[in-house]
Amino acid sequence: MARALYIHWPFCLKKCPYCDFNSHLAARIEQRRWHEAYLAKIDRVAALTGPRVLNTVFFGGGMP
Repeated sequence: MARALYIHWPFCLKKCPYCDFNSHLAARIEQRRWHEAYLAKIDRVAALTGPRVLNTVFFGGGMP
């Protein structure tokens, strides 16, 4: 079974009018705290699911 992971970084320099994704202006958040929270979440999920082989990892958001 193919497995994929999508990691969305929802902080952008500006909000594009065509974007339907969850996004926020980067200047208004503490990106370091979010980064640490993402890493902690990945560790928690890995502990719950055990070892998994991922075929693909997608990164999205954070534009432009």
